[in-house]
Order: sequence, then structure tokens, then C-alpha cells
Amino acid sequence: MNYKHKIFLFIVVLIWNVGIYPGILFFIDNNSIAAIPLLNKFYSGVCHQHDIKLLKILGFNSMVCSRCAGIYAGVLLFSFYMIFVKIKTNKEIKFLILSAVPLILDVIFYNIGIYNYSKTAAFTSGLFFGSAGIYYFYIGLEKLISEQKIKEKL
Repeated sequence: MNYKHKIFLFIVVLIWNVGIYPGILFFIDNNSIAAIPLLNKFYSGVCHQHDIKLLKILGFNSMVCSRCAGIYAGVLLFSFYMIFVKIKTNKEIKFLILSAVPLILDVIFYNIGIYNYSKTAAFTSGLFFGSAGIYYFYIGLEKLISEQKIKEKL
């Protein structure tokens, strides 16, 4: 994947992440507060948005729960990292499975009552999973681009 593709991917992920935190938009432009109902509706398609599980930043609730925010933050951080570092394409899926273990355990332990909901645990487990998820998305995108180049040569 060339540098332009990496930058484009990062910008798309950055825009997605900025939309999660309406407080950031409010500080960019006071009129952007009018977009909150639209953002809320938009992000409700990807997250349950239970009030108790939302992050509060700059006086505004995030548009997604702590776990989803962690996933998207992991995607953002790793997509930024990928701009500067050549990623080795390891096709084994064990890294993705291992990164999902803390997330799955957190969900199970909370749901069976071993401990109360922790925004920190949810965010952190999501962060690991999001970082691994974008890695595999990146590999798939890289494969798609290389296959397209082969077709163009034919």
C-alpha cells in the first residue's frame, strides 16, 4: 500500500473518531453543537450508546460507549503508526484472536456479575482489539490493491 493510501485511510479514521466526541467539534466551531442529534443518530447504528457506558469529555458524552471508543481509538493509533512503518503481512489470525480475548473476558465478567462496568477496562480492551482489527483490514486492503494492479497489467 502506498503512502497516499495510508494517509487517506488515516484521514477517514480520524474524521470518524472526531465525530465520536462532539466536545471537540464544539471547540472548533460553536455552531457545530447543532450537529449533535445527527451524530447521535449516525453513531447509534454502530453502538448501543447506553448512557452509563459513555465517556464524558469536555462536558459532552461521547457518541459511542467506552469499548467502541477504545476500538476506534485503536484503529486511529494503528492507522497513524502504519503511515511511518512498513507492516509485515502475517496472515495468521492468532493476533486478532488474542486481542479479542481481553474484550470477550471483560464482557463476560461484567455480564455474569464478577465486577461492575469499568470504562477503563472496556476502553483498554477495545483499544487492543481495534489495533489488531485495523491490521487485518490493512492486510486485506493491501491484497485487494495488489490484485487490482495485476488485473490492470493483463
